[in-house]
Formats: sequence, structure tokens, C-alpha cells
Amino acid sequence: STQLHDWMAPGGSRIAGASAFGFSGMNAHVIVAEAPAAPAPAGSGASREPWVLPLSARNDAALAALAGRYAAHLRSHPGQSLRDICATASVARSHHPVRAALLARDRDALVADLEALGRGEGSAPRGTAVAGGRCRVAFLFTGQGALFVGMGRELHETEPAFREALGRCAAALDPLLGRSLLEVMFEETGGLLDQTAFTQPALFALEVALAATWRSWGIEPAFVTGHSVGEFAAAVVAGVLTLEDGARLIAARGRLMQALPAGGGMVSVRGDVESVRREVAAHADKVSIAAFNA
Repeated sequence: STQLHDWMAPGGSRIAGASAFGFSGMNAHVIVAEAPAAPAPAGSGASREPWVLPLSARNDAALAALAGRYAAHLRSHPGQSLRDICATASVARSHHPVRAALLARDRDALVADLEALGRGEGSAPRGTAVAGGRCRVAFLFTGQGALFVGMGRELHETEPAFREALGRCAAALDPLLGRSLLEVMFEETGGLLDQTAFTQPALFALEVALAATWRSWGIEPAFVTGHSVGEFAAAVVAGVLTLEDGARLIAARGRLMQALPAGGGMVSVRGDVESVRREVAAHADKVSIAAFNA
């Protein structure tokens, strides 16, 4: 056929054969079928609005025209998700020097903002990127101390990449912890999250999942670094360790630290090494130097 026509799927899926006949006499036949429908991810109905719609072009006139086309598209495709449109514009389109960013709070407001941008009006942030001036990004993974029950719950409900990475961490850590990682992170479990044996694996899992989320948005780190527990997450993100090996190490680290005697204390002292050593030596039966930070 030389004309477009509907491809019917009486059996529930589209299947086709493609034949190739070479001049040398070699024949090839390939059967192709459409991919099965992906199941909706858990929590896919949750919203994390507003979304950011990034637009870019080579000059102001082209940017205005692009904004008008987006406004027309949104009006004629009311069923398309704002999340998907913004995600595609962010990670699946080229980014040119003249740029604007619009907050997609709801469809009607976004259309109005796009139409204003198309007229050269509106308050959307605009600017021009410096040619070849792409910034290098570093991910810094923090140490222990800022955890709270419920951390990451909303991201788990709304971000597929976060949910998938946290699920992998849970699959590796649950047998080692003897408890559900997600339960420890998201539910009040009598203070388990404050116990080092659970604190450190939970922070590791959160940081690995956050990195996966940023990368799913197209933000790739040129460098990674970490402090204390964060070093393990940094090593996994850098590819030095597999996620499963990192999980085993952080679980062992947390378990060993949990086994130390209770009732101790720690203090950070600013001073020169010899002075601190001299003062500590007088109390060597009770005090020791854990580390020298510089």
C-alpha cells in the first residue's frame, strides 16, 4: 500500500512481518510485535505539581513561536499529562541558548503563560545561556544526623526512579536488618530509625534513591563525594560498588556501631594536633581521639 491506513489489532496486539530480499540471494524475514502495555506504577495517581516546563530556541522570535505551538498543543490534547510533557521537554529535547521556564500549576494557567510568552509578555524567567558554558555538577552525600520518620515518602509515591532504586535497596537490606526498610523509614516504629543499625542503612538507601531521581531528570554528576555514611552512597553512584555490595557494607557498619557501649559522648575540638594530644593524654583512661579532620 502507498497510503496511510489504520492498523487494526483484532487479536489484541499489533504484529507484522518485514521481508528483505538481497541481490546476493539472501532472504530475511522478521516478525515484530508491539510491546505489552506497561502496568501503571504504584502511586502513579499522586501529584507533585507544579512541574517546570523548560523551553529554548536560537532566538527570541523562535522562542515566542515555540511557546505558541506548546499552547496550541495543550489546548488540542487535553488528555495528555502535564508531567509527561514537562519531562519530555526537559530530558528529550535539545536545549538552545535562548531559554525560558514556566511553572505548570494547572493546564489553563500554563496555556495562558505560554500565550503571554508567545506575545513577548508574561513573567516567566528568561535568559540566554553562554555558549559552551555548561556547568559541571557534583553530588555531595551527607552523613548521619538529618533523618526523620517519613523522609522520602512523597518521592516514593510520585517518582518511579526513586521508587525503583529504593525498592532495590530494600530488597538487599531487609534480610540483613530483619525488618522492612520502608517500614522503618515511613512509619513510626518506636524509634528504630534513631538506632544506628537502622539509621545508616536508611540514609544510604535514601541517598542512592535521590541520586537515581536526579539522574532520571537528566542531571548527571561529573563528580561525587560523601561524608561518613555518604561515602558509601557516593561509591555506589560512582560505580565503585554495586548497590547490593554497598547495602551489605552499610548494614555491617551500622550493626557494628550499634554494638558499641552506650552512654559515651563525642566533641569536636578546633585546635592544633599537639595541643589536643597533650590534653587528652591526661585522661587517657576515659578519652581518646577518634579522628583528625582537616
